[in-house]
Amino acid sequence: MSETEALLLMVCFLLAYAAADLNEEMRDFLRDVNPPFVTNHTLSNGDIILCVPIKNQLSLRNQTLQLLPPQMMSKQEHNRSENSGQLFGLEVGSCKENTIPVLHTSNTIAARFDSVRKLTKKHSSGKNRVPLADEEPGVETHEHGYNQLNGNFRGMETTINVWEPYVEKTSEFSLAQLWIISKKLGPLNTIEAGWQIYPKFYGGTGPRLFVYWTADGYDKTGCYNLQCQGFVQTSNKYVLGGSFSSVSTPDSTQYEKTLCVFQDDSSKNWWLQIDGESIGYWPASLFQSLQNGAETLEAGGEVCYDKESGVRHTKTGMGSGEFPSQGYLKAAYQRRIQYLDSNGVMQPAIGMKSGAEVPKCYTATSVAADKGDNWGAYFFFGGPGYSNQCP
Repeated sequence: MSETEALLLMVCFLLAYAAADLNEEMRDFLRDVNPPFVTNHTLSNGDIILCVPIKNQLSLRNQTLQLLPPQMMSKQEHNRSENSGQLFGLEVGSCKENTIPVLHTSNTIAARFDSVRKLTKKHSSGKNRVPLADEEPGVETHEHGYNQLNGNFRGMETTINVWEPYVEKTSEFSLAQLWIISKKLGPLNTIEAGWQIYPKFYGGTGPRLFVYWTADGYDKTGCYNLQCQGFVQTSNKYVLGGSFSSVSTPDSTQYEKTLCVFQDDSSKNWWLQIDGESIGYWPASLFQSLQNGAETLEAGGEVCYDKESGVRHTKTGMGSGEFPSQGYLKAAYQRRIQYLDSNGVMQPAIGMKSGAEVPKCYTATSVAADKGDNWGAYFFFGGPGYSNQCP
């Protein structure tokens, strides 16, 4: 037996051993989220990307693929900002036509969670951005710096700069995102997209592109990315859960992603576009309250950590890890924030209201309006977590 053959045999043995430690539910889950593929690629950060036929993805087992909608995006530029691509795009480019890139979920990642639901769930204290009362010690706590707008909406667009804030524990996460929200017909429905650092879930400490949804207030429905029957991907270029190739650094180039989520008039599906390219959609059939528009739009950051009695606040940072008062080139921001009104017209999101549960730890400025069309409606957000003013 050659050295290469021996190494392959050892890898197969270790994978089989790891799988044997997983319960049947988790093994079934891994088969679902790692579907049959045409080709696969290992990236420099260790991620394995599967190029999967579109029709093989989990969400299309009981759905018919929708044709692409009209483009909704406008080109946005800033002289010290650049598009933050993905590592997959830099090292591979794209999957072949009629296939999509799927981030492989490993046995190692799965074994970190007690159940499939704990792996896929964004817990209910992730809430609907209304500040919570003090939470009980020892529970998962979510803190935000955000801006909110209420009304009747068909979509939202925002440009977010991408950072790599410090995350203290692997079980904690930090993110920046937009929220599309409605609960007018029952339980909370949300559609979410942005970047996230969540070492326990993804491995590593770098920011990753993510989407999320729930139809019952984060209870039994919803998941990240492609890990349940929910979001339908159509793009062969973007990896949901995939790493970014560049991140912003202080006093230097700011790397951004422009996200747009809007409801298609004919199908009522909610489409995601990134930098003007259609990525996929959330089928209307997933939701009740989001069947006919949204009533609340939000944008900002979120940190999740385990709150313990008598223990200091987490050091996990939000945004860049700096307070918004630090301003451009140091703090995280969202700019060119627009909403799609009930008549299908994009409007600047002037009048959003800022909020934060613990402003001494994380906060957001009120939305300001740039007189030009480069920044439009914008705000800064974030914070370092634990400090002299955030004990």
